[in-house]
Amino acid sequence: MSVRLPEVERACDALEAEVAGAAPDPGAVWRIAGDPGTGRRTALDVLAERLRVRGLAPVVLAPPRQAPDAAPTALLQLGVGLRRAGLGNGQLERLTGRGGWTAKLREALASVEQHQDRLVLLCYRPESWPSLAPEDTAFAQRASELANSVLLLSRCRRVVAGDLPDLVRPRSTLTLRAGGVSGLEWGEALAPVARRLQVHAGEALARRTPLDLRLLVAVAALEGVEAATRLALGSFRPAEVVRQLRRALGAGADVRPLLELWGRLALVRGPVPAEQILELGANGLDGVRLELLQSCLLYPRGDDTWTLHDLLRASARAEPLLSDEERRLTHERLARWYTGAFNRLAASGDPRALEAQYEAFEHASQCGGELPDALEPLFVEQLELLGRRCSAAGHYDRAVEAFRAACAWDDDDDYAHHYLAFNLDVQGKAADEVEVHYGRARALNPRNPWWHSRFIRFLVTIGRTEEARHAWDDAVDRLNVREDVGADVLKELHLELVRLLLHREELEFARAVLEAVPPKARHDATYRLLERRLVALERARAGLGVVPLTIDPDEVWRRPPSELMARDERESPLRRWFPGRVEAVGPEAVSVRVGVKEGDEPPRAGLMELPPARFDAWSRDERAGELRPGRFVVLGVYGDEPEERTIIRVLPDEPFDDPLPRPFPDPRRYLRRLGAVRS
Repeated sequence: MSVRLPEVERACDALEAEVAGAAPDPGAVWRIAGDPGTGRRTALDVLAERLRVRGLAPVVLAPPRQAPDAAPTALLQLGVGLRRAGLGNGQLERLTGRGGWTAKLREALASVEQHQDRLVLLCYRPESWPSLAPEDTAFAQRASELANSVLLLSRCRRVVAGDLPDLVRPRSTLTLRAGGVSGLEWGEALAPVARRLQVHAGEALARRTPLDLRLLVAVAALEGVEAATRLALGSFRPAEVVRQLRRALGAGADVRPLLELWGRLALVRGPVPAEQILELGANGLDGVRLELLQSCLLYPRGDDTWTLHDLLRASARAEPLLSDEERRLTHERLARWYTGAFNRLAASGDPRALEAQYEAFEHASQCGGELPDALEPLFVEQLELLGRRCSAAGHYDRAVEAFRAACAWDDDDDYAHHYLAFNLDVQGKAADEVEVHYGRARALNPRNPWWHSRFIRFLVTIGRTEEARHAWDDAVDRLNVREDVGADVLKELHLELVRLLLHREELEFARAVLEAVPPKARHDATYRLLERRLVALERARAGLGVVPLTIDPDEVWRRPPSELMARDERESPLRRWFPGRVEAVGPEAVSVRVGVKEGDEPPRAGLMELPPARFDAWSRDERAGELRPGRFVVLGVYGDEPEERTIIRVLPDEPFDDPLPRPFPDPRRYLRRLGAVRS
């Protein structure tokens, strides 16, 4: 298979000349468009090589797609690119030294400005740099800020493969079309397969991208040309072809090692050197399996590295091809490999050593074990991600160490302060220190709802409810959520707090928080569950707890419980019903608290004393001697006076299956640590 796609080479001719001949300017932006698989990433490599020959300094910014650390990775690529082009004048050291995001972004933009005459930034899909995961919001904001700063504020020439912000208008757009497959070459085993596929589905193949064709040839080699032809001629969707390829590789023991290798390669975040491919298991492949790897799963980049396409990488991550243990072992192998690469590159003074150092730290932090002392971070985000992974695994003390180091690295990082506090808080440790760091996070970034929510819940947990009320009012003001509220803010600021308040029976506070939810957000399922629970607890506190939690307290007044028949044994109709709860059982009387609701009036309750003999006469279930306090009943009145009759049904003693998760962290954690509670 050739290193280049001739169609992409030809398409870049005019763009190369235009970029090279332009002067640096804020509007010096060009775009490469096209569907996935048409060669946009290859086009950036082609341009980089040609512009370098022309004496310019092209730097490709292609951080891992939607990774939480996309922003620092792109900064590292910029610094290394400047140094390799001979333009670095301390920028690389400043970008990778201690300091926070704002200072490093400012340094990056200053470096771009300083070298704008020669520098050309080649940005691969900047719209995909920010992670979409809710837990990555803080990191995603940095990626968005970097992408927008580069594209909107820079004066150097920029070529973007992908989408542009609305405010950026490209000078021209190069659109890569599907059907560019003439540059693909196949090995001895796959060449006849590709020829047969061309005969059966030639017209359809003319509309396919190079990636599509590689996938179709792989399916044809594994499942037959007819199966691949049906895919090519049908309603073609690349993701479905990838799934078919996964199934085909998993069906045969002889090709399954290739599927596992695919899973390991998907953990590599950038270009894959040939020796790394061997390290991950390719040395055991031969014949058609080796050709499938080289010609279908990977494509070469011309610098003795290979690339797994984003579509294949995303598939392996969405539906993992490796077990958790296999993933951990692969991260260990990659950490060792990058550590070795760092040592080799550093010995020769190659600035790419820092990229190897960065990746070694990344993979080591994914293993769940202790990091080697030799692995130093280059950005505070690495420490934060390490802390987050330790915390998610329940290793809270190690998470505390990581976030302490992050705070020392950048004392103005609200994320680090918040999660240092949280990982102490979740253990019920060092309440004074928890309060300091939660407070620091809120002061640094008062627009983050999580920072407010965790602090308020901390105050509730340690019994400082009045201060928690003031902190809640402050959060509502700062976040401006009186009229509208997003899903994340609703969950974190409102609903998580209410769940804890109900657990602590702080009903007035819980009611205030629920009433602060804007009406348009009250359709949320968790909101409705919490509202129902709050109503039940409020009524129980007011002596109206006559309905079990398994029943909606309002629904019982709309229609009778199913235990009551529509007519009694004499065919008399049900006229009225009253829910109740057995308060006491004695030899003289059964005490039942009975609820009554008349029209639109709120429900009320009163105590009914029934002699045991009368209770037994009315009950269709347990007799008075079998009852225990706390059982719920319903009284049905049938017929009209003076012939009306009362029937009592004792409701099933069903355990309440709480659909709401228990509050997290454990509300009694500080008491546990003091030894005040045991369970």
